[in-house]
Amino acid sequence: MIRRDETYILYTFNSPHSTIKAQKLLRELLPKVIPVLREISKSCGMSIKLKFELLENSLKIMNESNILNWTLYKVIILNGERNIEELKSRKDN
Repeated sequence: MIRRDETYILYTFNSPHSTIKAQKLLRELLPKVIPVLREISKSCGMSIKLKFELLENSLKIMNESNILNWTLYKVIILNGERNIEELKSRKDN
């Protein structure tokens, strides 16, 4: 059960290597590596959680990086319910 209200951003990646690389790039923003939420993917994987207030700073860093496959989500937890919205996706073409 989800116990507290919060809003945060979540980056997901297509490989653990990309997650670790992004964690290093975002280190000044104090990222937290967590499992990918089940609502996003049933497979196991890692994601990066950041405070919602860091959205613009993190996007600038990620857009300037050479990490090509990631998706950014906004996660809102309110009254024990989790709402997930995809904000941006960057894919390798």
